[in-house]
Amino acid sequence: GHGTFASFTPTFVINDSGNVGINNTNPRAKLHIDSPGLGEFAGPNSSLAGAGHIVLSDVGSGNRDLMSGPSIVFQTPVSSDGTSLWATSRLLGSPSAAGSARGTFSIQVRDNYDPFNDGTSWNWRTCLTAQNNGNIGIGTNSPGTLLNIEGSSPILTIEDSRTSIGDGTIMGRIDFKQNDDSGSGTGVSGSIYSISESTTGQGSSLAFKTGVPGSTTEKMRIFSNGNVNIGVAEAG
Repeated sequence: GHGTFASFTPTFVINDSGNVGINNTNPRAKLHIDSPGLGEFAGPNSSLAGAGHIVLSDVGSGNRDLMSGPSIVFQTPVSSDGTSLWATSRLLGSPSAAGSARGTFSIQVRDNYDPFNDGTSWNWRTCLTAQNNGNIGIGTNSPGTLLNIEGSSPILTIEDSRTSIGDGTIMGRIDFKQNDDSGSGTGVSGSIYSISESTTGQGSSLAFKTGVPGSTTEKMRIFSNGNVNIGVAEAG
């Protein structure tokens, strides 16, 4: 703790539930830390880059390599009595390249597969990786674009969660937005829609809208029967 004898303030507390509090005298979780929030780091380069509430350091003697660094591992029991704990997932922080101070953050799950073809059976499968350049990878450790999805015949799904869809209902949409305000301003200047063609949700069209930001109109629609309308959005 800290302070004078008359105004003693504990900085570390273990309550009767086994919860641990740091700068918190009433911890409501197994580890409860109170500390001022930290904004985005900006300033002189430092090894801690602004520090944080918790710091995990890799103090090994090896070089800094991609997918090698400090991690938080989550274990779950195999047996119903809580025994036989196995690691199932982890959060991993690593350099973006060997010897680099730029960072990569990955979400991994443990799976029975051999990614390196070296005869091993259980390895960490990387589900999502965020790189220092802002690129996000799903199924890849080195995304080359803002969103890079990798897999065997990868599929991207946009799902409407509603269980009742009426005729003409928009079931999904992709917007293309620009931020150059020198002309007509910023905003969405193109969109692709999936639109229901019936009151039962059976059959859908793809509609394409283009124009200027804030004022787009439908230019083409492809119907479920294969018909294509250009310049009108009437039934096909």
